[in-house]
Amino acid sequence: MLRQPQLDHSLQLMSLGFQLIHSINSNRHQSPSSAASDWLESIPGYMQLHCTENLSVEELAAWAGVHRSHFTRAFTRRYGISPSRYMQQLIMEKATRLLSAEGISITQTALSLGYSDLFTFSRAFTRYFGMTPSAFVKANRPSST
Repeated sequence: MLRQPQLDHSLQLMSLGFQLIHSINSNRHQSPSSAASDWLESIPGYMQLHCTENLSVEELAAWAGVHRSHFTRAFTRRYGISPSRYMQQLIMEKATRLLSAEGISITQTALSLGYSDLFTFSRAFTRYFGMTPSAFVKANRPSST
């Protein structure tokens, strides 16, 4: 009669052990998706902070800890735009803010955005906006007359 309660207690302990193992396995299977969610959530902020450093998609993927093709696919699926296009968008948004400010030249803007020369910046800006940086400045800076 004394052995019966011990047997029931053993079954309860086994049951708890199996529940613990199941819980651990469930968490292991969920962790990659939460890790994917983590880098997908943090990468736009990282890109915004470092957009003037001419980071490649490979460097961004390495920062996120994933392969370049997976990075591009997951980022594009999540944000509806490729990482390189997103980076270009960030740079051009900064360009418009700088070009709208008084006292900052087009050359200073180009160099502060990571462009090696004015011509490369001007060409990229014109392709993106359909107008030259100088035309943008004329249209968006208050005249000083």
